[in-house]
Amino acid sequence: MKPSLVWLSFLTGATVMAAEMAASRLVAPYFGSSTPVWATLISVVLGGMALGAHLGGRVADRLGRLEPLLAALCALAAHLALLPFLARLLLPGATAAVLNGHPLAALGRVGLFTLAMLPPLLVLGAVGPYLLRLGLGPLTAAGSRAGSLSAASTVGSIVGTLLAAFAALPLLGTARAMALFALPAEVEVHVGDARAFLVRDTRRYDAIIVDAFRFPYVPFHLTTREFMEEVAEHLEPGGVTCFNVGRYREERAVVDAVAATMAAVFPEVRAADARNRSNTLLYAGAPGLAARLSERAGTLPPHLHPLALRVQGELRPVLGGEPLTDDHAPVELLTDGILLRALTRAEGRL
Repeated sequence: MKPSLVWLSFLTGATVMAAEMAASRLVAPYFGSSTPVWATLISVVLGGMALGAHLGGRVADRLGRLEPLLAALCALAAHLALLPFLARLLLPGATAAVLNGHPLAALGRVGLFTLAMLPPLLVLGAVGPYLLRLGLGPLTAAGSRAGSLSAASTVGSIVGTLLAAFAALPLLGTARAMALFALPAEVEVHVGDARAFLVRDTRRYDAIIVDAFRFPYVPFHLTTREFMEEVAEHLEPGGVTCFNVGRYREERAVVDAVAATMAAVFPEVRAADARNRSNTLLYAGAPGLAARLSERAGTLPPHLHPLALRVQGELRPVLGGEPLTDDHAPVELLTDGILLRALTRAEGRL
């Protein structure tokens, strides 16, 4: 088989996974990043590629030339570049339609976005059998056979993904684990993605605490300006939000990025380091956070007075900067840098 065909296959495989990861970030701000969301996304990708593999083998048998595939891949590149803009056009309206009691309208928007994803998936799925046919030479119907085998394998992957996400995990694993660790009956518990919950919820709160961060990595869609704006809309006048953000010693790249994002939305943001090497608490709300804490300290239970006074004394203003957004939130890259620097310094446990 020609080396050029091997390289083309390698690049196509890389494109498939990169596009799938990028697609997960497109949908996370609107539907969350839970297991069912991932299962649905993976199934759409694999389903499109399965159909592409089946059709690609047949086309390869008829054409037998590389040039049509290269032209299709060029068109695919342009198509992929347009998908983020289409997602921002269709998906926010889908969320709004659900909240307003119009599920069919929401389904229509999601369906349109899914159809828009289909052409590049068909091309990517067709690459494998197409290249195999070219590499095998003039064997009769070799492309069709390879395409059928690839399609069958991919469909099996879809079934396994859906069974794990919608049957095995919730029925055999997650439900029993949740039952073992259940809260009192008077405590209201919602299991799901925090951002998706806020979009559905219409209530306002005196305080919203976001503790979805566990170093080293954090959910990117809970660090962006759009999410901060959602939190701000759910606060009562004078309310406060607190974000617990992971850090490593004095490595504050992620903390500073989240703090700058909060500062782009809230009038005042202050930070206080927990007395460990892995957490910083970011507080945001109306101006005068420290003063209000001092005024209200007397209303707290006596055993919390020392803690309130200590936090009041340690609160410090944060610096502004470029905020993270749904379109650009490289928190994983910032975390990778922290990990790399820690490993090169051989500092042991994180």
